[in-house]
Amino acid sequence: MIDGAMIGGSSLGKAKRPGPASKKRDAMRTSPYLAPLVERLRTSRASSPTPSIMSNATTDIQSDTICVTDVEDDSSVDFDLSTMSTRKRGRPPTTGEYVGLASAKLRLVEAEKKMSDLEETKRILDPSSSLPEKIRVSTDNMIERYMEDLREAPLEDLTARAFEAMNQVIKVACVSKGLKGTLIKELKTAACKTSASLAIMASKSARRPAQEVVSESFTLVKELDEAKKEIRNLKEEIRSLRSRAAELPAQDLRDVPSTSRTLRSRATRNSSPTMEEAEEALLKRFDGLFNKWCEKKFGSLVPNFGTSNPDFDGMEAETKSSVLGSATCGGEVRKEEWLYSCHKWEGRPR
Repeated sequence: MIDGAMIGGSSLGKAKRPGPASKKRDAMRTSPYLAPLVERLRTSRASSPTPSIMSNATTDIQSDTICVTDVEDDSSVDFDLSTMSTRKRGRPPTTGEYVGLASAKLRLVEAEKKMSDLEETKRILDPSSSLPEKIRVSTDNMIERYMEDLREAPLEDLTARAFEAMNQVIKVACVSKGLKGTLIKELKTAACKTSASLAIMASKSARRPAQEVVSESFTLVKELDEAKKEIRNLKEEIRSLRSRAAELPAQDLRDVPSTSRTLRSRATRNSSPTMEEAEEALLKRFDGLFNKWCEKKFGSLVPNFGTSNPDFDGMEAETKSSVLGSATCGGEVRKEEWLYSCHKWEGRPR
């Protein structure tokens, strides 16, 4: 055992008391990481000792432990203390095939979410796509409730309510921060289109009654002209029948041309007063058909004229009785009188 020997000097000194540094070296000597290195160093020195290393090294051998204090040539020692791993607190890092697995899963979830958002946006913007069943049922029920509430509302009120709803849609689309830019643009476009359609419908509905009245007036004038021609032809035929019935004897009345089989049978049995009854029955029948036509054609558009209408008062008494029949009722002029008075028909051909 060499005690305190210093290579290169002649004096021998006493062994120094071990301090903190020596304790640290002792701990490193006994470390399990240095055991293979010490064994390798022993083998290499036993086989071929090198003077260059032994001349500059001081060894202390105590209880089978070797300590190298100074090494000039580092080529014989094949290790680095920086590569030695020391255990730290916490969970050790993931190794092998599981490295980066958690981050890859996060990226996959984010990509799937973006893909689903794109598919949903595409479905919303597609005009041919229908609403889901649950949403469609709820919206249909809401629409039916609103229809029941607004069924009796006037047209102006309905138009105003529709414009308010569209303004609310535009406001929500512009203020909301949770909607995408594409959906905001689609909402604004749909609301503006609906507002424009409502405005056009309101203007057309305001002009529609006047246009209908004008068109009905032109149609009425044409149909009245045709009705007057038919009445004149019927009156001429009846007058000719009456004159011929007065000239011919009673047994020859069956030879009189007539358009009605009932009139011919009555004329055969009776004399000239029966022809007057037939004429009156024919006129009443025509009046009934004309009343039904007016009721179906005009309904409540016909105003209620009094008997003081100058156009109607200008008619001849025979014309009134033959054309209107039982038109007057309770001192009021019925729809037929108004129709003839509008056309200023006085009972004579023009």
